[in-house]
Amino acid sequence: MSAAAPGLVWLVGAGPGDPDLITALGSRLLGIADVVVYDAAVQQALIDAAPVTAERIPVAASGDPAAAAGGTAGVLVSRALQGKSVVRLFVGDPFVFSCGAEEALACAAAGVEFRVVPGICVPLAAATCAGIPLTHRDVASCLTMTAAEVDAANDSLRAWRGIAEAADTLVFPIAAGKAGEFTRLLTENGRDRNSPVAFIHSASLTDQRVTTSTLGAAGDLTAECSSIQDVVCVVGDAVRLRESLKCSRERKGHGLSGRRIVVTRSQDQAGGLAADLIKAGADVELFACIRIEPLDDYTSLDRELLNAAAYRWVVFTSPNAVEAVAARLDALHCDARLFASSRIAAIGQATGAALRRCIGLLADFTPRTALAEGLIDDWPDRDFKGMRVLLPRAVEARPLLPQWLEEQGVSVTVAACYRTVPAGASAANLCQEIAAGRIDAITFASASTVRAFAAAIESNSPGSARLLLKDVALAAIGPVTADALHALGLTPSIVATEHSIAGLVAKMEEYFGTVDHHAHAPPPDVTGDAQPGS
Repeated sequence: MSAAAPGLVWLVGAGPGDPDLITALGSRLLGIADVVVYDAAVQQALIDAAPVTAERIPVAASGDPAAAAGGTAGVLVSRALQGKSVVRLFVGDPFVFSCGAEEALACAAAGVEFRVVPGICVPLAAATCAGIPLTHRDVASCLTMTAAEVDAANDSLRAWRGIAEAADTLVFPIAAGKAGEFTRLLTENGRDRNSPVAFIHSASLTDQRVTTSTLGAAGDLTAECSSIQDVVCVVGDAVRLRESLKCSRERKGHGLSGRRIVVTRSQDQAGGLAADLIKAGADVELFACIRIEPLDDYTSLDRELLNAAAYRWVVFTSPNAVEAVAARLDALHCDARLFASSRIAAIGQATGAALRRCIGLLADFTPRTALAEGLIDDWPDRDFKGMRVLLPRAVEARPLLPQWLEEQGVSVTVAACYRTVPAGASAANLCQEIAAGRIDAITFASASTVRAFAAAIESNSPGSARLLLKDVALAAIGPVTADALHALGLTPSIVATEHSIAGLVAKMEEYFGTVDHHAHAPPPDVTGDAQPGS
């Protein structure tokens, strides 16, 4: 047997912390990796993005960077020589305050091909996330970023005098327990005691915290940074701009500010809800517990579409149904003219929008509420005699609407056009986050997501769903989804009045804005006796 062709090592920057801040290329590479070697501080969501078959190897922190780089490089080289695609994930950027350069050199020495994918450097990202511009034409034209060690035995080193006076803005990642020594070294080596200072930890994450003061007045404030591993310190007049430039999520008036919210929709549908939640100030975690799948056989649906002229009404109950029908029209080399003799009903504004976007049809009728019940209550055509209705929809859809139409004497043809199945995602990490109190709310946009989510939770920890979710706000897009929660012994805290994505987000903002559920909200700035700019 011939030896495997050498693989490729990708040195990928994972960004400052938030999994969404990895580059698009880094995310794509994770999705096809054979091996993922990662810093222990990399967020679990990124590690989970690798294929289930990928080997996952954490890299423990080490007090000896050279030893850590050597050991890790050996793993990278050995896996690559086995012909595997290796993704090495670094917090921040591979070549900034990391061992990426050493590991790259080791790969080169071993004849292993490597490529580097930049990431957002943690110190720079921390300042931006805190609303502190590191350069500004009026207050900061020069920046110094250094990883100089704080060493009490070398307080008088000329290097520290140079650093203290080097630039308008100083940026330092600080080791745990060194914040107090850091501020003292700067002031004793020439930095003005009135210089504004900010300590930032957990940059870009839900529990990001920013502590501001001046170097001379920081005093005991540095004590709260003593046990934190990921503190970034920014010194300079640019810190004064934070109050005006800090992220809107930190300001009052955003009901979802700092909330961590789980979106359970299928991966290809989660974007709209996630985007609206993020705009409202939330941190979003995607947990796709269902998947929309095509059918094995479209013979029946195709036949009814080609015969659409025989139906007085064609009723679309969801955007998924619209998209499935649009795909079949393309496969049949047909278009919206098939429906020229029919009237079109759409349940919900989103379904109506999908009709316009995907098929070029305007709905003749949309009920006031986005439910089958709403369509029944508002049905405009009460001349049921001889009426035929085509209902393209999911295999698993509720029988309520066709049953009601049949009771009125309507001839109903239900044409399955897609199916909803559990995605099979592991809930282990999500369960840990919920148990640790890091999740504020979980959203459900359909009854199928409720059932699939509950099954995923139960598969990880049988019998634990009710207990695990008792302190988490469960948000349902409407009463049908809420009923699905009740059927499983779960109580929804939020039920949208308007049964749409916008309605769900609005109801969540109202809930978190008026009810005292602030356990996970980011704490306000902690400041010293002297304020920057006072």
